[in-house]
Amino acid sequence: MKIHHIGYLVKEIDKAIEEFKKLGFIITIEKCFDGNYIADFAFLQKDGYCVELICPVNDKSPIYGLMKKHKNSPYHICYEVDNIEQTINDLIKQGYLLFKEIFSVSVLNNKRFSFLMNSHIGMIELTEKKDI
Repeated sequence: MKIHHIGYLVKEIDKAIEEFKKLGFIITIEKCFDGNYIADFAFLQKDGYCVELICPVNDKSPIYGLMKKHKNSPYHICYEVDNIEQTINDLIKQGYLLFKEIFSVSVLNNKRFSFLMNSHIGMIELTEKKDI
């Protein structure tokens, strides 16, 4: 498994983008809306590190509760894997709980993702190896 990105909750995505740009990050995927999460997101990169900014647009967003609790902060690490189904099965055998079934994101060329939970490290995300 290779780290793909760090998911970062933000209250105001446009302001967060500007702050990350001041730190030398460049936008790799412009701000766009995800109807499943009712949230805006964008990807930025610097020195080989990728950050996904996620901003719930209202209290109907499934991640709104996380934003209220954690405010502006990183909340998951996403790992890129060769076989997402097999990796999920392996992690479940190691005690992880499947938090969100495999789903596709159309604005990311239908790249597939899934979330799992671990009582010692919290939430992780998996994505299949595919260029976005």
